[in-house]
Amino acid sequence: MKILIITTMLLMLTGCGFTSAGTAFTTMARKAGQQAMDSGVGRATWFLCDAASVGAIQRRFGRSEAKADAWRSLCKDDTGIIVPSAPEN
Repeated sequence: MKILIITTMLLMLTGCGFTSAGTAFTTMARKAGQQAMDSGVGRATWFLCDAASVGAIQRRFGRSEAKADAWRSLCKDDTGIIVPSAPEN
């Protein structure tokens, strides 16, 4: 009996993706997820570049030139990440 109930519920939940309401929910969840991840990356970058102590940064990234360069590139380079522009129509 439990297997029948679980199977029925899974089929009902899976079927929601094929309706307009399911599509709207998926789109809303995707946008909310993107916003949450973008916010998380922004906060992590702020912490790494502005909030962490100098000693913590030196202990973590100061032991190798490659890691120090990576930190400098991320935190001290004002050019940002270059993203290809969308093709013009």
